[in-house]
Amino acid sequence: MIADDQANVRKGLQVVLQLEDDLEVVGTAANGLEAVELAERLSPDVILMDLSMPHLDGWEAMRRIRDKKLPTMVIALTTHGDLVSQGTAEQAGAAALIEKGAPESGLVQIIRSVCRARSLTGKPPLPT
Repeated sequence: MIADDQANVRKGLQVVLQLEDDLEVVGTAANGLEAVELAERLSPDVILMDLSMPHLDGWEAMRRIRDKKLPTMVIALTTHGDLVSQGTAEQAGAAALIEKGAPESGLVQIIRSVCRARSLTGKPPLPT
């Protein structure tokens, strides 16, 4: 699932991910509230979550998903990676953090890596 307030970012990520045989985009959200609602309804394996969104930012959306104990892993998307540490993202419930400008292959590799970690443990690698 993809959660980003910019339609062109959502569409671009969707196009990139649809090129991969083992990945499927099951839904998109334009803000944090939609992301939490869709996560509850669709129970996606992974959400690519923008940290800066209207109505409810990605930080709070991650916390709500974590608090609901949904089996979904979140990969935080940021345009200001230098301002956000991996540790801060993990505290909020992110399994990984990636900058929006990262190469497509890097994004796909992180998604697969997060999914592998889940399949090895049987549960999402989220903090308690």
